[in-house]
Parts: sequence; structure tokens; C-alpha cells
Amino acid sequence: PMGKNTLPAIYYGVKEIRNYGDDVVGVFPSDHLIGDMKEFTKTIKKGEKITKDYLVTFGIKPSKPHTGYGYIKPSKKLEVGYKVEEFKEKPDLKTAKEYIKKGYLWNSGMFLFKTDVFEEEVKKHCPEVYEAFKLNGIDEIYENVPDISIDYGVMEKSDKVAVIPLDIKWSDVGSFDAFYEEFEKDEYGIFCMEKISQ
Repeated sequence: PMGKNTLPAIYYGVKEIRNYGDDVVGVFPSDHLIGDMKEFTKTIKKGEKITKDYLVTFGIKPSKPHTGYGYIKPSKKLEVGYKVEEFKEKPDLKTAKEYIKKGYLWNSGMFLFKTDVFEEEVKKHCPEVYEAFKLNGIDEIYENVPDISIDYGVMEKSDKVAVIPLDIKWSDVGSFDAFYEEFEKDEYGIFCMEKISQ
């Protein structure tokens, strides 16, 4: 009946999976274009090694300063990837250029974690979501759970977050500009939907 953002949706999935036992879960938005599936899959698999200790996110190596994405500042090197020092909101162009110079990554919104580790972090950093899921039935839960993103509710607060750089062609096709950039155009700068569907 209404949007409740990403944290309740992901946590609901995690709760359902935990009914059958703990496992490693990947969260991948459906509106992303992934340029190299082989490299992408290889990187995701590498991330499994650190899920017992960390909530893993994947940072895209920026191809240019971009004001439409959030950024991640990596810090200490881990067995795979880096510990996250901080998340940054979508910047202006000048700040985006600074971030790139400092080695920041784009925040892709893709995650990998163990269900028990994730639930512990939800309980610790977003108890209102954790408590709402103790109510009876999904309708009551839905009515009472707050509208909150996984980034704001957990990832930006937790000290158990790691980032693994992904150096592939990637786009979050969340705007017409992003969509336009991805496709072949004719000499007038026009792309044809018919060609895309072929």
C-alpha cells in the first residue's frame, strides 16, 4: 500500500531465510546494468570470505566525477576489500572531484552478508525495525515498521562494514540521463527503443 524503503524489505527477506537456517545473502537492485558478469560474479564470491565478520558492500571505481551517486571512503585493508571509514551523501561536482582524487568509490547499493550478522546489526542500530518485526502478521508489521533505507538505518552506523571495489562497467539506471548514456545513438544523438529490445 505504500513504500517503506529498503531496510524493512531486506530485513523481511532475511527473517524469512532464517526460518530455514542462516546463510549468506546477496542484495542486488533490479535497475542496475552490469558490464562484466564474469568479473562481477568472481568479486561477489570473494566477498563471501569476510561475511562472518562484516556486512559487505560493493564500491564501483568511478569513471568520472558523478553527483548522482553517494560515495564510500575505504580505510584499513582487509583479507578482501577494505573497512569502510564513512559513507558520503551525493556531492556537488567540486566535492565529487575531490572524492575521486582521494580514492573514494561510488556506493552501488549492492550488499552481501550473513543473515545472523545482519540481524544483530539491525537490532543494535535500528531497534525500531527489529521490534516491529516481532508483531503478529505482515500487515501489522508493515503498518508499524518505519520507512528507512538500509544505508541510513544500518550501514552508516555499523562498525562492521567492508567495501570491495568493483572495477567494471556499471550503471544505476535511475534517471533518463543514465539510461541515455548506456545505449548507441545515431548521428543525431537519438537512440531507438526497437534496437534495445532486439
